[in-house]
Amino acid sequence: MSGNPSVEELLRRNAQKARSHRPIPSLSEISQQPPEQQVPMPKIFIDCSAELFKNDDVRETLKERAPAHNSAIDELGLPGFDDLEQSVRDDVTLVHKSPLLRKELAERTHGFVYDITTGKVTLVV
Repeated sequence: MSGNPSVEELLRRNAQKARSHRPIPSLSEISQQPPEQQVPMPKIFIDCSAELFKNDDVRETLKERAPAHNSAIDELGLPGFDDLEQSVRDDVTLVHKSPLLRKELAERTHGFVYDITTGKVTLVV
């Protein structure tokens, strides 16, 4: 897994993000918003840990550490992805097909990529 950021770099990024962090609203706060503001928006962050580590690399490392559990490791549903924008599209499709959301909410769902370095938000779908 060469090319990954150092611990110092991750700590620096975390400190930068912590300075601008705003807590996610609670469910009670969200439920009080007007309906037009209740739109699910899946987004994925550039440089998030799920992007830094490849699932195959994680599985390989786990198999080295616990060789007796290879079949269980193969079945793990890991959060990593190879294509950032495709991951956003997959998340939006999941929301569109969800029976847990009202149809009008699901239909208004869009997916974005957020670049934590530049602050740029890009609409994917």
